[in-house]
Amino acid sequence: MNVDPHTVIDAGVDGNEARFMNHSCEPNCESLIENQRVYIDAIFACHCGFQHCRGSMLWPAPRAPQQST
Repeated sequence: MNVDPHTVIDAGVDGNEARFMNHSCEPNCESLIENQRVYIDAIFACHCGFQHCRGSMLWPAPRAPQQST
């Protein structure tokens, strides 16, 4: 994302949820740049049609540690 002529943001490098923007056949976000700050409104839902689709592009929640009995 180009913020200004001298600043580019690459969410693939130490990125956060912004790395999911536009990872679909249809754009899934809008961005707004104000005072060199980027605001992103993104949708994480996935409707790819794959048989085992989880319905989300987010990483699965971490599993709780299993307790031995």
